[in-house]
Amino acid sequence: MKPCPTCASPAPHLHPAVQFEGEVQLCRDPYHWQVTAENTPKKIAEALAHTASDFAATPYTRALDCQRVAAKLAAEHRYEEATREYLVSIAHLRGSDNPKAPELVAFAESEIARLASLEGKGIR
Repeated sequence: MKPCPTCASPAPHLHPAVQFEGEVQLCRDPYHWQVTAENTPKKIAEALAHTASDFAATPYTRALDCQRVAAKLAAEHRYEEATREYLVSIAHLRGSDNPKAPELVAFAESEIARLASLEGKGIR
């Protein structure tokens, strides 16, 4: 079985926690919702219940999660998907009252422009 494309977990039942700026979240890639001998429906339900609280996170922490995913996609030369994640992060940040939100919006916008220039040069 291939590892998780988002967190590189070697098996669906292993949910490495991702920590960034004090926030800890389970990887939410659909890879982890596959039923296997170790990843029973009960374990999947428990993990989904845990991630439900992650989805109730603040707009700022959701934006950070999107930007982490976007950076990984960009590193894999998946520029269109990365751009979408950066756009989603901007949407989340528009609803954030975090004082760092404008800085993250500016970063996402600069990354979108950089990815567009890479795509225009045919870099894949």
